[in-house]
Amino acid sequence: MKMLKPVGMVRLALALMAFCIGGTLLNTHPYVLYLLAVLGAVGFGLSYSGLMAQLSISVDASKQGSIMGMAATIAAFSAGFSGFAFGFVANINAPIMSALFYVGLAIIICCKKQFGRYI
Repeated sequence: MKMLKPVGMVRLALALMAFCIGGTLLNTHPYVLYLLAVLGAVGFGLSYSGLMAQLSISVDASKQGSIMGMAATIAAFSAGFSGFAFGFVANINAPIMSALFYVGLAIIICCKKQFGRYI
């Protein structure tokens, strides 16, 4: 947090996650996939921390607890639901393609404020 502001951390993490998700489409070697999974998990951790920090500073102190609890609940539900839903289509690249699409969309939304418009 001392080196990067929350928005910068989220941008870096989203780029790292997009790289890792795209890399899984292009490579099938198990060791490369393990490395990409670890790097993607680091990216997820950074993005979650950055988003929580940004969310925390955007509300006043009296509402921080409830907003952080709601955000954690949504994150937990999303993780559980996506694992359940994408388990049915695991043999095709639909989960990876949709993950790449949504991370790309998040990058565009994150950069919107910096550039003042959509890319």
